[in-house]
Amino acid sequence: MPLKIFLIQMISKIITKSLVFFIIFFHSSVFANQEKDLMIGNASAKISMEVFSSPTCPHCANFHLEVVPDLIKNYTSKGRLKIIHKDFPLDLQGLNAGKISKCIQQDKLLEFFNTIYSEQRNWSSGKDIKEVNNKLKKIALKFNMTGDQFDKCIINEKNEELVLKSRIEGTKKYNVNATPTIIINGKKYTGEYSYKAISKYIETLQ
Repeated sequence: MPLKIFLIQMISKIITKSLVFFIIFFHSSVFANQEKDLMIGNASAKISMEVFSSPTCPHCANFHLEVVPDLIKNYTSKGRLKIIHKDFPLDLQGLNAGKISKCIQQDKLLEFFNTIYSEQRNWSSGKDIKEVNNKLKKIALKFNMTGDQFDKCIINEKNEELVLKSRIEGTKKYNVNATPTIIINGKKYTGEYSYKAISKYIETLQ
């Protein structure tokens, strides 16, 4: 075989293998375990707010949908505050929603939780967990996840460990026993969970 033809064939094989590797890597990385929690704001913000929350908790939904947007507008967007959503599931439905969040792209996580909380009444109940999971799947499909990827994500043991690890951390480190529980700069916040009360407390930390 002429050397020129041999070299062309070798280069073609190398390019083909590289493209296959890239496709596999990209596909798996997009839907890989998301070890980072949802964080809103600048990582270097001086004030840190951790919110231990369950996807099936009505009070958590109210806080996320009614209070967090004002905190984002007046503090997070100005670099003064970062908000970290921490998993603290109260039931199997909440655990499964938390596991699915680990397979959502990082830049879509806030939108995902916005949907989870705003549609909480629709997906969090059913005749059995299979029905609940089917409702969760419909939500996940809106975030570039296929049905097969959803099925693999929800039975992934690593995802379950990540969610439960967060709950254990909240219990042991901060004595969290209800949701939502807010931790500001490492200390449990004990005031009212209204924007007015929280913003007043934040101003004392400036």
